[in-house]
Amino acid sequence: MKITVLVIGLALAGIVGVQSFLILTSPFAPAALGGPASLGIMIGLLLIIGAAFAMSMLGVSMVCFAVAGVAALGAGLSTEFHDLRLWGFVALGLSILSYFANRDPKVASSAEPKRQLLIGQRTPRCRMPPSGPWQRR
Repeated sequence: MKITVLVIGLALAGIVGVQSFLILTSPFAPAALGGPASLGIMIGLLLIIGAAFAMSMLGVSMVCFAVAGVAALGAGLSTEFHDLRLWGFVALGLSILSYFANRDPKVASSAEPKRQLLIGQRTPRCRMPPSGPWQRR
């Protein structure tokens, strides 16, 4: 699930960044879209940061996606740049995916042996009876 969050996050960051850049630099776009387009570029950067942390620190990824989603929804609902509403919902969905990837039991079970080593517990081993020519019987 981490790889899914990473790929979707990078793809969404590229789409939002390019779309916002084109609106910001277009001579045909209304001047009222300058502010929301700048916010769209910031949202694209937040999505890149969230995708970068998707493999190692899922809590940071979840917060970045949530902040980007809330900012995109706010800008999309209050301005003429209505595409940001869609990107906000997708960013919030990525935040939810990051949350569930953080609670994944496969990830927790892979961390269990490390925790046991840190605490100093040893796993039980099968004891074989001594055998061989050098052992006393």
